[in-house]
Amino acid sequence: MHRVERACRSILLLAALGVAGCGHQAQSQPGPDAVEQELLCVDVSIASLPISESALYDRVFELTGHRQDELTVERVCKDRDGYLFGAYPTAKRKQFHRGFLLIISADGNVRLANSQ
Repeated sequence: MHRVERACRSILLLAALGVAGCGHQAQSQPGPDAVEQELLCVDVSIASLPISESALYDRVFELTGHRQDELTVERVCKDRDGYLFGAYPTAKRKQFHRGFLLIISADGNVRLANSQ
């Protein structure tokens, strides 16, 4: 499965942000390739990412416009291709604002899950 599709599938499980995700099983969308698959995403600390915390939050600000003190980190986990960082703007949580998912590669490259 394509990396971005897997990441988006992971955030859909994580998101509504607050719904359990990493390590749980999910059903693929019905179709010819519909198979049950396990999302292998192990929770890790921000300190274990291949990018410094300050550089990560600088990049988060560049990509989303939200500063570290405006965010609630929902989940940081490692899958077979890299790391996933899910968060949402704290002040907008009650407004059902959707969170965002970042993909962090092993070399420290950070991008939004829905970007190319």
